[in-house]
Amino acid sequence: MTPTVVLLPPLGHEPALYDAIAAILEPRIRVIGVGYPLDDIDLSAPDLLESLADRLVSPIAAHAPALIGGISLGATLCYLLVDKLPRPPRGVLLMAPGGAPAGVVRREGVLGAMEDLGEVEFVRRHLGGDVAHAKSLCALLRAALAGDFTARMSRLSGRIDVVWGSDDRLFNLAYMNRVRRALPSHRFHELSGVGHYAAAEAPDRVAAIIDDALNQESA
Repeated sequence: MTPTVVLLPPLGHEPALYDAIAAILEPRIRVIGVGYPLDDIDLSAPDLLESLADRLVSPIAAHAPALIGGISLGATLCYLLVDKLPRPPRGVLLMAPGGAPAGVVRREGVLGAMEDLGEVEFVRRHLGGDVAHAKSLCALLRAALAGDFTARMSRLSGRIDVVWGSDDRLFNLAYMNRVRRALPSHRFHELSGVGHYAAAEAPDRVAAIIDDALNQESA
């Protein structure tokens, strides 16, 4: 049976970010990008990211993925999803993952820029998403900046692959080391010359990591 990988995009990006990886791996491995229901997010939910994860369970479970993953917010949501899926994946692929508490300076800097620019202009300049969804995008970013998912991270099981680009300007090595300390045993892949969006910048190297993860699991 053809294994399936489900990947969640970073905030402000569409699942098409993963098309290059799909082109490399298919038909041996199916790669499915699942986007966020930005038109229908309950912004009044007491835990916005938990609520979003609940909404993603059904579209992800429909593919019975052997592996789930994502970049940045997409990776962070994987911590919340693994316990919710009726059939837990065999592994997770965490590309430039968040989850550890954001530093005070970074958090206040981002929130300050959001306040100074306004949500629409902030999204246009810094997230690159559809400004029609500026309110939802900024709410999700605030929730991610305020979150501490280290307890959930520590409970991950199965194969864990962490991917980080050495030229990442959003999550530096010091922050990535904090993330890694919160995770169980994992494989760390530092991609030289790659920035925050490894799947788009180095799809061949990310595809090789996915291929290896699934081959190891099926061996």
